[in-house]
Amino acid sequence: MDEIINILKNMNNSIKQEEDWYQYGRNKVPRVTTILKEMLHEEYIAQWANSLGFKRLSYSAALREASEKGTYTHNVIERYLKKKEMQDMESIPFPARDAVMNAFEGFLKWYNIINKLKETRLVFSEKKMSCKYFGGTLDCLMVINGKLWLIDFKTSNHVSYKFFLQLSAYLYMLKECEDIEVDGGCLVLMLDKNEPTFKEYVIDFSNKEHLEYMNHCKETFLSLVYAFYNKRKAQERFKEIF
Repeated sequence: MDEIINILKNMNNSIKQEEDWYQYGRNKVPRVTTILKEMLHEEYIAQWANSLGFKRLSYSAALREASEKGTYTHNVIERYLKKKEMQDMESIPFPARDAVMNAFEGFLKWYNIINKLKETRLVFSEKKMSCKYFGGTLDCLMVINGKLWLIDFKTSNHVSYKFFLQLSAYLYMLKECEDIEVDGGCLVLMLDKNEPTFKEYVIDFSNKEHLEYMNHCKETFLSLVYAFYNKRKAQERFKEIF
């Protein structure tokens, strides 16, 4: 991993910047999710897109709708974590309301269980970060029984290893930008949009195998960052030459 970091430090990252990227100094850097989306492709996404086509539904519209439901869910969770305030669900657009209500109620079930069984303290909620190579917004950093845990809320229908690649990027930025070392672990909380339930996917750093896996995820993600910049440079040079 140190070898990849050294390569990134020494490479020239001058590529065309995009408006929705994160600010780092005077430059903009790509989103973690942009890098993952561009560099990795899942077969089930293609299958889902094909199924929408058979139903005469728009893939882009369905993707936008799913994204909006996820955004509203993150907003109501952030409000509750920071202010202990319940969002007026009437303010949520009607097409997304039931999905957001179910996901939020699933979150509340998880949150109440955690707080009954363990001592908790919120550190960050929806924390924006950026480093020299990429930027992103972590969902939640929480102290649970004296240990720091990085938590990601998902309303997706599928769990993926890419979720942990994303979390590994946040671990990197927390260490590099905030001097914060996560010592408890990572948790992906899957919130169901159709019923108020949840499912946990836990990486416990006290488990050697789990810790090694997250280190592998971090190494993999940094490799993707390197490939992302080289791919963009190749695309730009192709346009210059041809």
